[in-house]
Amino acid sequence: MNRQKGITLIALVITVIVMLILAGVAISMTIGENGIFRKASEAKEIHNEQVAREKLELVLDDLTLDKYRVNEYNSEQYIDDKMAAEEIVIVGNITIVDDWKFEIDREQLIIVDKLGKGEENGQIGITARGEVSSDYVKATIQVEIAYERTISEIIINGKRVEVPIPENGVYSVTQEVDENGNYSIVVKDEEGNYRIGNVRITEITEDMEIWNKADMQAFRDKVNSGRTFDGRTVQVKAEIDLEGTEEDKWIPIADYANNNQLTFKGTFEGNDFTIKNLYINSTNYHQGLFGINEGNIQNVKLTGRIVTTGDRVGGIVGENRNRILHCVNYAYVQGRDDVAGITGIIEIGASVEKCGNQNEIYSTNGQVGGITGQALGTIKECYNTGYIHAGNQTAGGICGYKKTGIMYNCYNTANVSAVGRYVGGINGAAGLGGYATSYTYNCYNTGEITGSEGINGITGSGNVNGGSAADINCYTIRLIPATVDVLNKGEYSEQVWIEDIGINGGHPILKWQVEEL
Repeated sequence: MNRQKGITLIALVITVIVMLILAGVAISMTIGENGIFRKASEAKEIHNEQVAREKLELVLDDLTLDKYRVNEYNSEQYIDDKMAAEEIVIVGNITIVDDWKFEIDREQLIIVDKLGKGEENGQIGITARGEVSSDYVKATIQVEIAYERTISEIIINGKRVEVPIPENGVYSVTQEVDENGNYSIVVKDEEGNYRIGNVRITEITEDMEIWNKADMQAFRDKVNSGRTFDGRTVQVKAEIDLEGTEEDKWIPIADYANNNQLTFKGTFEGNDFTIKNLYINSTNYHQGLFGINEGNIQNVKLTGRIVTTGDRVGGIVGENRNRILHCVNYAYVQGRDDVAGITGIIEIGASVEKCGNQNEIYSTNGQVGGITGQALGTIKECYNTGYIHAGNQTAGGICGYKKTGIMYNCYNTANVSAVGRYVGGINGAAGLGGYATSYTYNCYNTGEITGSEGINGITGSGNVNGGSAADINCYTIRLIPATVDVLNKGEYSEQVWIEDIGINGGHPILKWQVEEL
């Protein structure tokens, strides 16, 4: 009997133990680390985050539509106002929706990152500023974070940066950027609490479109404030009337006045539109639509009047240090030395290609040409139909003084004259002691050449001052008329010559002239 009671007691104890174990398992499954309650809570948080994301996405979708239908739309204040109307907090590119943080791209109007949920900690101090480089090509964002505890994460515009070792409780971070915009700074501590900062960059040079005179002046003023536009493109989108008068004279883009040494390094795309009525009346050097070019200027047509007593004067550019392509000058140009329809001087390594001049070019002294006054670089596939005159000496239909480099596939049909010597249908003079040989290939002239001495249908005088020059496969109408066949057989011909289509008196023209029509 006693033994049976003992067995019953043991069974009861075992049953209680099993029940306790089962209860413990149930409790663990319910409230443990992987318990039902925790999983339910996590699922709820995921759901809440998704709801917040969807709410933000709806607003971004509305903004995308507004971008194309609302005149007042912009990527700054308009977006901020729209977010505020939907009770969404926005700081720079960071939005807070129902306590959930997301980073957005203001231009593309998309979510680029989710930043989680945490309490904003006002004890995390953020100081941020942006410093733009002297050429306005980039900026450096400088951030200082003051916090007594440990910072675990720093995010600048969606990019996580390495958390530095603090000095005296201050974390210092720098990041280089090359675009204008609002740059958000998110700082988190070890517990996920955060603080949001913001810095706005506005002075970096951006691509531009030119639709009118005001745009052209704004572009000019930006370059003349020190912006080189290096790596940027400026596009002309319509005919531009500069409306030049004596009271409204043009100041060149990259103006050299006062020895500022300003320059343009970007791409200026004229899109074959005409820039009309440029007017310059000046005593300064480096005059033209541009003062100095170190970039690419292409597909520009120009009308107007340029008069200066200075040197290095061109319709398109005063001094070319890089490339000018497919430009035509219809403006009257007058200067002292190094004067031309396209550029006053072509520096070593620079080029003028597929360009033409169709107006009178006048030099009060010398080194005057239809395309360039002085050349140390390359001239190819260019023409001149405008009268060229030097008040003293050195005048050429294409180039006044071709010191070095090569010229090929060019022609002149206008009269060229000088009071003094060195006058040629293509080059006034060529070659200069100390420079490499100057070669001229596949060129022809049909214009009258007048001067006191050193006169020739192609190059007025070669081998100047001990230099060396040569004219190869070049022709003048009074000796052997140039034909398409003979020009296209020459070295560097590149098969660019075609028969006239009624624009050049029956003489050969260049393929690009037909493509332009």
